[in-house]
Amino acid sequence: MALNDDISIGILLQIAGRMMTEHLETAGSDAGLSGPQLSFLGMVARFPGNAQMTYGQILSINKMSAGRYAAQLEELGLIERQRGTRDAREIRLLPTPEGLALFGKLRQRLSEMTVSMTARAGTPGYGELEAHLRRFLANEGWSLPQNPS
Repeated sequence: MALNDDISIGILLQIAGRMMTEHLETAGSDAGLSGPQLSFLGMVARFPGNAQMTYGQILSINKMSAGRYAAQLEELGLIERQRGTRDAREIRLLPTPEGLALFGKLRQRLSEMTVSMTARAGTPGYGELEAHLRRFLANEGWSLPQNPS
């Protein structure tokens, strides 16, 4: 079935996102993690020490979901939560050594999946799409945090 030209970019992005989520679910399932849990662990591993709500903002999930994922990952020993030094209401997240090790393995698996997708899409096409999406997100005000000092 061919894709019609009248399908909006929003719908195309949703479909592509679901396809990518399936790859994420597959990679995480071997470790007993859901796709959202793996995404959350990945952000904590990449940007350690930020406030819990920052990770929710990065992944565009609500505070309740961010709290649930943090609690689940903490229970699995993959992250630790620490109270803020200036504000005890603030919760900062750090990966544990086990969390970093697991994320490293899963990141390799995801990288292998990306190579496969890139091969099917063609390297220039995939790279161009990624660059356009990064610009689009930046123009919409989405950004990644700075690592706290």
